[in-house]
Amino acid sequence: MTQHEPLQRLIAGGRQAEAQRMLASMLRDRPDDIGLWRTQLRLAVSAGRMDDALVASRRVTEIDATDAVAWAQLGSLEQLVGRLDRAEKALRRAVELLPDAAHLIKLANVMRQLGRAQEALSLLRQASQLKPELAAAWQSRAEVALDLQLYSEAEDALRKALLVAPERPASRYQLGLALQGQDRLEEACDQFDLAYAQDRHHYGALANALQLRLRLSRWDGLGSLLGALRDAISTGIPGLPVDLPGLDRDDPGLQRQAGEQQAEQLLRALRRDYPDGIARPSRTLPEQPRVALLWIGQAARAFRRQLAGLLAQLDPVQAGWLLYTDQATAAELLNADLPGCGARFDITGWDHHRLAHQLIDQGVDLLIDAGGWTEGALSAALALRPAALQLAWLGHGGSSGAPWIDYLIGDPGVLIAPERDYYSEHWLQLPHCHLPADRTPVLSQLASRVSVGLPAGGFLFMNLGGREKLHPDLWQAWL
Repeated sequence: MTQHEPLQRLIAGGRQAEAQRMLASMLRDRPDDIGLWRTQLRLAVSAGRMDDALVASRRVTEIDATDAVAWAQLGSLEQLVGRLDRAEKALRRAVELLPDAAHLIKLANVMRQLGRAQEALSLLRQASQLKPELAAAWQSRAEVALDLQLYSEAEDALRKALLVAPERPASRYQLGLALQGQDRLEEACDQFDLAYAQDRHHYGALANALQLRLRLSRWDGLGSLLGALRDAISTGIPGLPVDLPGLDRDDPGLQRQAGEQQAEQLLRALRRDYPDGIARPSRTLPEQPRVALLWIGQAARAFRRQLAGLLAQLDPVQAGWLLYTDQATAAELLNADLPGCGARFDITGWDHHRLAHQLIDQGVDLLIDAGGWTEGALSAALALRPAALQLAWLGHGGSSGAPWIDYLIGDPGVLIAPERDYYSEHWLQLPHCHLPADRTPVLSQLASRVSVGLPAGGFLFMNLGGREKLHPDLWQAWL
């Protein structure tokens, strides 16, 4: 029996807590055992302990600095938590040691996230030349070429990707975009048709095929495509426009009604794709629940500085919250010094399916959403119920009307008792103020009255409170 066999038996038997205790003891005795550190890395990743995973991954590279795969693993972990500069360094080391296509593609993805598309394209050219039978290399190269409007190169790369993997609707769709960029509209329309034929849920291909038919006065298949588009809108497919007046109104009853309609449409679409759901059927909150903040969407962006102030003050031992955000919402939070943040995930470009599975894999018990129904949020991920308890906070004013939101966090100043019946969520009333304050505000240059269309002089009346605070008696008090 080897020294590692008892540990491996515990892991194979699902006795993770015992395995972790044994592993910690073994590492104290043998801190340079690379096999133990690799096991620690695997356990930490599977449990969602990203900080522990990073420590283990770095230790593996310290023990064997010539292991290209270890450097690539470290780079992928650093990218996952949003530390792109460190990810770049680790992946460059992996490429130096072993310049294979997989490592080049990973490094190119980081370069793309950093906004260095030309460097990413150069790496992907190398990858596709090294391994021309790898469809992912051609596909990634085409995506970056499209970003740079290099439509001819994108077309060539996509045709090569389709030779290797002809049943990829995403490649067909992007080939249509490349052809459209070259004003070859008839050919582009044919590719959009093929993409939609391969994947009836590829609504981007459907919409583009319809748009080009109208531009080209091409009527073949128009009726069936229009019917498919009507069906898509009627089932509330995420990403397609749905006309629901009320979500932007200052009427709590109308807002709840509109939210419930939106939620029902979204659930109808999700039931078709996930008839049995994706979360575990029975879940209870542990004594120390794993908390995650979902900070994406237009509304969440408005409160990013308040969140930074809060996470900077929290005790890292007591908090250790996971933060999920994207570049558009709060790019600055991904690399900021936030002691209360256990791990950060850059979810730029993620869809609701990937996010929901990530939350489940991380073992999130309590999920706090700041996006609501606002632009850029991923409401469909919450609708899949990845966490045992799901709360809304800050971003979306009023009721969401969504059955997957259990609690709404507020205070007596924003959650008004007479309006209680207009909310689908339970109320979680904080005693003072639900809005965290940033102790280190940075004030931008003040705008002049004239620059925002106001008279240069005179007294300016302004209501910065809720609608219930603006009424005739208060107006008279002002006057």
